[in-house]
Amino acid sequence: MLLTLGYVGIASLLLAALSLSPLALLGFPVLITLWTAYLWVFTARSIRTFSIAPRTPARVIGIITVCLVIALAALVVSVAIGLFIAAARTSTS
Repeated sequence: MLLTLGYVGIASLLLAALSLSPLALLGFPVLITLWTAYLWVFTARSIRTFSIAPRTPARVIGIITVCLVIALAALVVSVAIGLFIAAARTSTS
């Protein structure tokens, strides 16, 4: 939970900051790179937490699927918040 909240906060601020800078074109690729790292860490921690060795393939696939859905939702939320922050800063400037 803390990892997901941290990702959403950092990714949103990063996207907003890069969207308002001269490096606006790098905003989305940097966000996707950060999301990929988050997905890997989140999946590895989840597999270690929710699965006991020997790990059955069906359980691992289920954990990976749930992690992917949660990570995609976190990506959508971070993009929405980042664009909202950038739009608010652009309208006041």
